[in-house]
Amino acid sequence: FPFMHIATDIQKDVEQGIMANFLVRPVQYVVPVISRFVAWMVCYLVILVPAVLFTVIYREISLQNFLSFFIYLVLGIGIEFLLWYNLGLLALKLERLRGLLITFRAFKSLVSGALIPLSMFPPMFRTVTEFLPMKFYIYTPVNALLNGGNMEELAGNMVLALTWILVLTAAAAWQWNSGLKRLQANIS
Repeated sequence: FPFMHIATDIQKDVEQGIMANFLVRPVQYVVPVISRFVAWMVCYLVILVPAVLFTVIYREISLQNFLSFFIYLVLGIGIEFLLWYNLGLLALKLERLRGLLITFRAFKSLVSGALIPLSMFPPMFRTVTEFLPMKFYIYTPVNALLNGGNMEELAGNMVLALTWILVLTAAAAWQWNSGLKRLQANIS
């Protein structure tokens, strides 16, 4: 679970007072968090690129399926980053996040299709997971690569993913602003 470190790094920065340094710096706190995230993603590309190339060649994947996969993958990675960033920002309000992070990781594994493909779940469960953001991390990109889909489905999923990105970005901004007030009150 490569993304959990985003939240644990933020918690560590709050505990060690590193986050307070960003109150006087011209760089916003999110910039180094994104930088570390991009560095991790470059490391994971070493595994992802050969695996996807093998699948594309072996399964004779169409260009449309590959492009859908790539779009979903980028959107899913953005959503995944924002989910863990939001959880990390809870460190501004909570003392320890470990239990919450482990619970979220287990829930995310279930509803993202990482453990069992979502298509194997009962219809009611699938209906609920259709609206959750976690499906964009594993199930939707893999399904698009292997099974394809039509343009209506792609457009609908893109709108839903972009909506989640906007909601999670707004939630992060709200958490940052409210947490910053609390942090400044504790420093004073």
